[in-house]
Amino acid sequence: MSASDPIISGIFKPNATLNSTRYNLDIDNYESLIEAISRTWRMLKSQSNLEPSPPESFINCIRDRIIPVLEGYEEEEHSKRDVLLDITAMHLARGKFDDETVLALRLGIYIWCMCKIDIPFWNQHFPLESHIAWTNPESRIRDQITLLSRPTESNPRNIRLDSSFRLYDLAKIANFGVEWVDDIFQHLSFCEPNIMSDKPQMKIQIFHHRRFLKFHYDRQSKVFPEGFIEETLQTLDLLLPYHHTKTRKWFQNEVKHYGIDDTACVRKRMMNANSRHLERFKFWGERLAFLKETYDLTEPDSVSRFWLDTRSPIQWATFWVAVLVLVLTIFFGLVQSIEGALQVYKAYHPSS
Repeated sequence: MSASDPIISGIFKPNATLNSTRYNLDIDNYESLIEAISRTWRMLKSQSNLEPSPPESFINCIRDRIIPVLEGYEEEEHSKRDVLLDITAMHLARGKFDDETVLALRLGIYIWCMCKIDIPFWNQHFPLESHIAWTNPESRIRDQITLLSRPTESNPRNIRLDSSFRLYDLAKIANFGVEWVDDIFQHLSFCEPNIMSDKPQMKIQIFHHRRFLKFHYDRQSKVFPEGFIEETLQTLDLLLPYHHTKTRKWFQNEVKHYGIDDTACVRKRMMNANSRHLERFKFWGERLAFLKETYDLTEPDSVSRFWLDTRSPIQWATFWVAVLVLVLTIFFGLVQSIEGALQVYKAYHPSS
C-alpha cells in the first residue's frame, strides 16, 4: 500500500478491522482505490483547512464507528444524518457540527460509498433543490444516495446500443477524451470542451472502480438502491468489452498511464442484444442516451478516423470504393500520360 498520509495509512493499516473483515477488497493489490481515497482526503482537508488532532482518535472513529454503521445498514435508524453526526461527535469529543466531526463523517461515507456528499454546517444555507448537500437531518444515507442516483422514470424504447458503442470507438472515431473519475455519481457525465484550448475536446467521465462495485454487488449492499450496482457494472461491460481486442489493448495502455482499476475491462462474456436496449438502464439510461446521441452526431475529423468509423457500413464502403476508383483513375491517367510523353519523345528522337 503506497498511501503516505498517516490518516489513510492508519485506516487501512495491515490487520486493521476495516481491512480484514469489513472492506475485504484485497487492499494491498488495489492501489487505485487507495489513491482515490487519498485524493479525496486531500480535497476534504483543503476545503476545511483542518488537520485532525490527535490522528489516532480520528482514524478509530472512521474505522470503528462510522464504517460499521454504514455496513450494518439493517440498523437504519443509525444511518440518519444527525444520528451519524452525534455518533461521530461523541467519539471525537467534538461538537455536532464541528469541522472535524463533519470531516470525519464525509471521509467515512466516501470510503464506504465512493461518493462525495456535502454535510452543511448549522449556519450554512443550501437551496432545497440541492441533492448534493445532505440537508435533511432525518434522512438516511440511503435516501441521500437514492436522490443522487436519480433513476429515470422512462427511457426511449426500442433503441439498442450496438456493438460498436465502445469507449475505444468514442475515443478513436469521435475524438472524445476519457476522464477516469473516483466519484460514482460522476459516471457517464460529460465535460464540455475548453474553447480556449488549442484542441477543444469533449470528455466523458467513467467510474472505473470495478473491484469496489463487485464488493458491494457480492455482499448485496443495501446502502445503494436495488439494482444500481449491477447496472453500473453493466455499463462497464457495455463500454469496455473484453472480447474486443482493440478495446483491451487500448485499456491496458490507459491502466499504465493513469493507474486505474485494471479489472474494469474483465468480463469475457459478450452482452446479448436484449441487454443493450436503453430501456433496461433504469439509472444510467438518460446519460447513455445523451452519449449515444452525441456520438451519432459526431463525424470523423480525419482520414484515419474515417477509416475506423464503421457505424454506417454502406456509407463507409461507398466512400472507400469511391476513393479507390479515384486513386485508380489518377494512377492509370498518370500511366497513360507518361506513355504518351514517351511516344512523343521517341517520335522526335528516333533511335539510330
